[in-house]
Amino acid sequence: MIRKIFIEDIDDERTNAIKLILDTEKIPYSFTKNATDRDFKESLFLFTNTFNSKASFYLILNPEMLERPLQVNQSEPLKLKTNIEKISEVLKEFNLPEEIGIPSIPVFKLLDYQGAQMAKIFVDNVEYPAVIKQENAIIFLFDILTLFISLISENYFEKTKEKNVLSNSLIEKIYKKIPYSLRIPIYRKYYKKVHKNLNKLNEFKTNFPIEPAGYVLFELIKNSILHFTNIIRISRWPTNYNYSVLITHDTEPTKYAYKKGLKLLLNKLAENNLKSTITLVSNYVRYIPKQEIERIKIHELGCHDLYHDRKFLLIPPYERKERLKTAKEILEKTFDREITFFRAPTLQRPPDLLDSLEETGYKYDSSIIDSQREQPYCGKGNSFFLPFYPIINNKKSNILELPISAPDCISPYFFGYSMQETLNLFETKIKFIEKVNGLAVFIVHTPAWGKKDAQNRLLLLDTILESSKNSFLTNIKELTDWWESRSNLFLEITGNKIILNNNNKKEIHNISVKIETIEKIAEIKVPKITPEEKLIIA
Repeated sequence: MIRKIFIEDIDDERTNAIKLILDTEKIPYSFTKNATDRDFKESLFLFTNTFNSKASFYLILNPEMLERPLQVNQSEPLKLKTNIEKISEVLKEFNLPEEIGIPSIPVFKLLDYQGAQMAKIFVDNVEYPAVIKQENAIIFLFDILTLFISLISENYFEKTKEKNVLSNSLIEKIYKKIPYSLRIPIYRKYYKKVHKNLNKLNEFKTNFPIEPAGYVLFELIKNSILHFTNIIRISRWPTNYNYSVLITHDTEPTKYAYKKGLKLLLNKLAENNLKSTITLVSNYVRYIPKQEIERIKIHELGCHDLYHDRKFLLIPPYERKERLKTAKEILEKTFDREITFFRAPTLQRPPDLLDSLEETGYKYDSSIIDSQREQPYCGKGNSFFLPFYPIINNKKSNILELPISAPDCISPYFFGYSMQETLNLFETKIKFIEKVNGLAVFIVHTPAWGKKDAQNRLLLLDTILESSKNSFLTNIKELTDWWESRSNLFLEITGNKIILNNNNKKEIHNISVKIETIEKIAEIKVPKITPEEKLIIA
């Protein structure tokens, strides 16, 4: 049975979170204020602020709405365990713990409750019910929606302006001249200290290189809905693809990268007939040989800031905004095209980054990584595997975020892994992304430090291409065109009919509509839908 889904029409963080989840999956919903008496009897209501007792089937997603809830005191990181078979299978397949860590969030308990536990939560190693299923209702006893937004938008910790030693211009110049053979031991000593300090922290930290928390929260909410209605939704990727891979190439500020590394990368891309996505540090494009400028133009381009000086978090907002603007102008003049894609240098993301990007004409960002083990002051990981519009201080950004998939290029090799072990991590990560039908955004840096560095990075590119042959392998333009066009497709339930609406002003191809139950998923393929067409599909 497919029931209509109703949510509250309120502009608060929890309601915006449930909208984000439903909109990401393209699950149709209506607002409670428009519900009829019949709807209250037959439909499913997702309550985030105010409970309406007229509803026959409902989810209470905000435990503060409950009568006399008692908040559980907590001093240590929380762990969550679900009883959902689909989630357990994924965790088991990738050797992930069944009790997953989550950032701190309010947890409540009831003195008296009835129902089956769908999930439990551990607070200071004491077990409490987390999600209770009753005959016609599911009740959440932890603040899952606030937690979900806090996690995927990385609001769960405060980014500090820790000064990196390489923010000193003189030290950075010396650093760039270090031979590769000496560079690796220095990296490994540095990262050994970083990881040791990270392991000491008694707080939530992402599991490397696969952190499942965001996936588990997302699927827990979906599974709760599935207990009362079949879900109709638009498939995330074009028909016949279960997942997508976007390969990006950050070009670090070394003369080797711009004079020789780009040529090696372009040769490898041509060899594989691949139109890829290359990000450039604008102040360094002057080092690109003229003959390579034209070759670069066949690829999609992004901005990697004006400089790469590790001061992006340290400078004042007005200076950062001016850098973003100038960097964009240089790239647009050099390559004669609009630049709308950005990645922060060393992934440093100040709180005002998305606002600054929007004000300077960017549309897409890829600066949040799903699992972080490199520079924790820049980010700690968001464990989400789909494009989304971040919500910061209850404001939905207009910048589409494309989370980076850990590992960051050959960073495990710098940590102390062998190159084969590094490649194995990527192969496993691709299998995970395929399993969860997600998006992998990989960074394969343009060779930056000479022949050995080039050999390792291009070997990684070969491995990713080979391992993701069955994916929707794409570039930034194709990916965002698809995702934004899909965002303008809407499903409608009218009587016993399912209608697909195309609100785009162009024809869209290779759409799949999924009808999902707890046990299985059925698929309806729609080869094409014309501009502004309404198509009855079932």
